[in-house]
Amino acid sequence: MRFVMNQVFENETIQFDGFHYIGCSFKDCTVLITSMDFGFDRCSFSGTTFHVAEGLPLFLDTRTYEAYEAEAEPFEPVGGKIPIEI
Repeated sequence: MRFVMNQVFENETIQFDGFHYIGCSFKDCTVLITSMDFGFDRCSFSGTTFHVAEGLPLFLDTRTYEAYEAEAEPFEPVGGKIPIEI
């Protein structure tokens, strides 16, 4: 797995598979996840949508999600992908 550290991504489509992001910032990005071969630590997400391949487990720590999005609307799977606005 390759490491990406302290990078700022804005208005980009980012493939998470095969990378471990550390201290990165994602603003108005689209994140694509097609395998569980990825990681991220100490990253921030603003206006970012996650597209997760159908059949992959998606784990959200609801306490963390609710802390950032106390007023967020619920999300539902759309066409096998789960968009999550953060």
